[in-house]
Amino acid sequence: MQQTVTHMLRTGADETKRQRKCSSTLFGVLLLLVCVQLLILGKDSSTVDLRRGSTVAKYDRRPPQGRSPSLVRYLPSKDPSDFTHQPYYACSEGFVRIEDSVVNTTNSTNHHPSNIPRIIHQTSKSRCMTGDFVNKSTYSWRTFGLREKDSTDTTDWSYYFWDDAAVMQLFRSHYPEFPNLQGIVEHCLPTGTLRADLWRYLVLYTYGGVYSDVDSSARPLLHPNTILYPPPNQTRTSNHTFHTNSLEYGGNEAFFIIETFGLLSQYFLASAPRHPLLYYTIQQILYKVYEQKDTGKISAPGFSGPHALARGFQRFLKEGGYSGYEANCDSYQSYEEEPCVLNKTYVGVDGWTVTVVGDPLNADTLVERDAVAKKLDLYSKMNMTHFDVERNGKGTGYSCMNALRQSTLKNV
Repeated sequence: MQQTVTHMLRTGADETKRQRKCSSTLFGVLLLLVCVQLLILGKDSSTVDLRRGSTVAKYDRRPPQGRSPSLVRYLPSKDPSDFTHQPYYACSEGFVRIEDSVVNTTNSTNHHPSNIPRIIHQTSKSRCMTGDFVNKSTYSWRTFGLREKDSTDTTDWSYYFWDDAAVMQLFRSHYPEFPNLQGIVEHCLPTGTLRADLWRYLVLYTYGGVYSDVDSSARPLLHPNTILYPPPNQTRTSNHTFHTNSLEYGGNEAFFIIETFGLLSQYFLASAPRHPLLYYTIQQILYKVYEQKDTGKISAPGFSGPHALARGFQRFLKEGGYSGYEANCDSYQSYEEEPCVLNKTYVGVDGWTVTVVGDPLNADTLVERDAVAKKLDLYSKMNMTHFDVERNGKGTGYSCMNALRQSTLKNV
């Protein structure tokens, strides 16, 4: 009996040792798998760093080096095509359907790396446009960067055309840094101009690239390198560290033309994705609209247009420790609350840069702002309304805050 008990105790002890050994081995295997997975993620060559010139095929979800995590959001897994490829619709006689032109440059060796992706975005109510817009605007951007190679005309730039359905789908995407975005767009921005203004900042914040109004045209002097890389000996605004200031490190992070009133151009802009200037501009718009007492009396130029961009730019500079603009702009008109910008590469928050070029007295040198004549008549044909007409609209009697509250009651 005693021998039986002793044998049972030994057997139990041996079994416990085996279980502990097995658990230890299993833990080691799991730890090894985790390490291998981390190594794979760290060396995954299929991801494309959007801060180093890319296409929209895949995204590096890691924050860029040297950037503040508070301004970094993980980019969506979708590319612009997932938004712009809406159900097909034909155009009526007399209209031309604008199609996307997507170029995969992930492994291209034809150009230096760039912070600003080679993507061009334009938008309108519909893909069906009159020939005037096609010939004077969209064609110049669809063929931007065209070069001859083996007798075949090709371009390294992708072109995306966003109609209203695609624009709204982007607004309804998940943006945790803009929690009220969808509600404000749907209930507080009654006009297409206001939504288009806000969208241009959002699409560049998300994907980067170039935006141009659908009635603006690229001039021959606007070379791709003008947008992507800073001019030689470009003046800097501070002694802050430049994160990217040469071909080797990707060039410009944002690029603007000086428009007529000495402000950053809003009809044409280019940027790397997740640029804090765009973040601040979007936040400024949402905050100002949220506080509006009558959603029917929101003026696009002041709320979402060039003045909104100017406010975002001021915040971008102040957060970076830069006190303000230079006041040396006596040669052209500027607004007192929004001092003029000069030909400079401005350095703002976290060392992000904004390159500004041009002459406000000859603002059309690089991009012709009003390339399409008789726009009001053409807009009417395309069932669109010019912002000059929209801002004379009637009031709704609802504040944005109340409009948002009313929308929640409808869902109860």
